[in-house]
Amino acid sequence: MSESFDSTTSEMNAACAAPLTLVDPRTAAPGEEIRVTAKYMANECNDTGRDIEVDGLKNQHVVWTQGAAEIELAVVDADDETYEASTTVTVPLDAGDGPAEIAVGRAEPAELTVRAE
Repeated sequence: MSESFDSTTSEMNAACAAPLTLVDPRTAAPGEEIRVTAKYMANECNDTGRDIEVDGLKNQHVVWTQGAAEIELAVVDADDETYEASTTVTVPLDAGDGPAEIAVGRAEPAELTVRAE
């Protein structure tokens, strides 16, 4: 979460971070494994301290996109305390050289580069 102070009203303003997908490594060959992590995967944004229950998002699809191809690689649940989800997936065997993306649910996708061996 990011917070800012509004000097005109002397109040603290807060905003929840947008869900984000990360991959490691960012360059891989078809058939290689990569670690996919999604952050900020919560069902609510409790940025103002309201008395609400915030849980990690469940049944989030991990989707590979390259060109017109979309392939579901896994389904993950975000942790109810950290709002993170992680899994290891395999780069599709038919992936071509060049850029690709992986996204977890509604999270911003991560970019990676496929290199053929």
